[in-house]
Order: sequence, then structure tokens, then C-alpha cells
Amino acid sequence: MARGQTYKARSQILASLGYARYADYLKSATWHRIRRKVFRKNAKCVVCGTKATEVHHRSYSTKVLTGKKIGSLVPICREHHEAIEFDGERKRTIAEANQHLDLLISAAKPVQTPTKDRPVKVSRSRQKRRENARAAQIREQQNKLAIKKLRDEENEKWKHEARLRWKCPNAGELANYSRPKLDGPGLSAFVAKRHRSNLEAATA
Repeated sequence: MARGQTYKARSQILASLGYARYADYLKSATWHRIRRKVFRKNAKCVVCGTKATEVHHRSYSTKVLTGKKIGSLVPICREHHEAIEFDGERKRTIAEANQHLDLLISAAKPVQTPTKDRPVKVSRSRQKRRENARAAQIREQQNKLAIKKLRDEENEKWKHEARLRWKCPNAGELANYSRPKLDGPGLSAFVAKRHRSNLEAATA
């Protein structure tokens, strides 16, 4: 849309609202109310982040000019407002001004990099997979600890029984002797050998 048509349409809408000029609209109580509403939502310039002193119209529709739609009203400082509205001495069209504003916002927007205070965002599904993997690791560690505890209990029980057999080595006890599945390394072979030696000595 050409610049003249855009501003001509704005003048027609303002005339229907009772304003002879755009300057009269900017002095009205309606505009001051809309302006305060925009600043309550965001009081910083969208480009540089300093205190906003002006409001840029992305559109001059009836809803925007009457304050029913403030999404097209952008808080901005005076320096950047003039930078987007004018190209040297030439006043830009609404479309050109909006395009230039978007370029300034994109250039001023910092690149998000991962830090200790601001980690990289992880999707919900990926976070769920990480939690499931962590839970599986915890279960595996718990199973290992439970098996170790059972093995230690069986070894202690077997050691106690072996000590009792050691005191009274005879053929009956040796025949009833059964090696447990869970035992200390090398302990069963040692005890069985000692039982055989005692049995041979008793029967010699």
C-alpha cells in the first residue's frame, strides 16, 4: 500500500472519530489513556531496552486508534522511533517502517547460549527419556546392593556352619556337607580339603 493511501485512510478514520488532524488525536485524552496502557504492559524500548518515551503504530486501523487492539502499538524510544519512521529526509511508509523495526529488533536480540545460570532448554520427551534412564540406573544399583547383601548373609551363614563342622569332623557330617551356591572365593575348597584330611587321619 502506498504511503499516501495509508495516511489518507488514517485521516478518514480520525475524521470519523471527530479529529480533524492526527496531531489533535495525539493530544486527546483517548490517546493518553491508550499510551498509558501500552507503557503499563511494557515501559522499555523494544530495540534498545531503555525507557520508552513514544509509541509506534504498526497499524492505523479503527480498533488500534480507539485502543481496542494494543498489540499493534509498540513502546519505543524517540531515537529509534525516528530511525524507523524516516530514511534521511524521506518519511517511510507504514510497511517500510515496520520492516525496518523488525530488522532493528532482530539485530539487537542477543543470541541464546548455554550457561550455568541458563542451561539449554530440553524438550519434554527428551527430559522424560533422561528421567527413565536415570531411574533404570538407580534400580540396577539397588539390585546389585541387594544381591551383595544376600551373598554376604549366605557366606556368613556358611562360615558359621563350617566352623561347627570343623570342631567335629566325621564321616556323617562330611556326607551331609553340601556346598552353598553363594560362598566366599576359595573358602569351600579349603574347608573340604581340611575335612578330607581329618577323615583320612581318623580312619588310618
